[in-house]
Amino acid sequence: MSTYNFAAQKREETGKAVAKLREEGMVPGVVYGPELKENLHIKVATNELEKLFHEAGESSIITLTVEGTKEPMDTIIKEIDRDPITLRISHIDFYKVKAGEKIDATVKLVFVGESDAVKNFGGTLVTTFDEIRIKCLPRDLMHEINVDLAALKTFDDTIYIKDLNIPAGVEVLENADDAVASVSAPVVEEVKPVEEAKMPEVIGKKKEDEEAAAPEKK
Repeated sequence: MSTYNFAAQKREETGKAVAKLREEGMVPGVVYGPELKENLHIKVATNELEKLFHEAGESSIITLTVEGTKEPMDTIIKEIDRDPITLRISHIDFYKVKAGEKIDATVKLVFVGESDAVKNFGGTLVTTFDEIRIKCLPRDLMHEINVDLAALKTFDDTIYIKDLNIPAGVEVLENADDAVASVSAPVVEEVKPVEEAKMPEVIGKKKEDEEAAAPEKK
């Protein structure tokens, strides 16, 4: 399990003042959880937060220090909002985890290895999941799950949720029989036979032939 350390400032800005906060390169956020009497309103530097989210994602324990609190707290990133134009993080929710309490998280899938069906037979890799939902104790949380594509040797092979290498103590919140990856066969276009070209009919020649074949009038 990977852990990260991160610091946040206490936030007083609310309402319209939040927009100005973003213009100054800060992201508003909130920290909540069953052990907190009330939500903590925070602000963090945009660039630092983008880096944290890229490395930790939503499935890593983040030891968060908030200005004005007595001690750091273990959290996970529960939800982020992004600006529809810039795609920068515009708001973030941290969830304070409780020791001994299972948490829901999203873990990304990392596809490794190479499929014989793709490499040697020209197939196309088809993936239906980029991440999966899990439930586990904070200590069992993993950052990512590897999916070995070497299992896809033919076009009939499929990797299912139930085939993933999931550590003990982790519950997958997806249908076990859902496909994760497969290989589609290359499409072979049917070659239609070329029709024999018809010679253009010569009108003058046809008329001469018809006159020659007509019986002689007496």
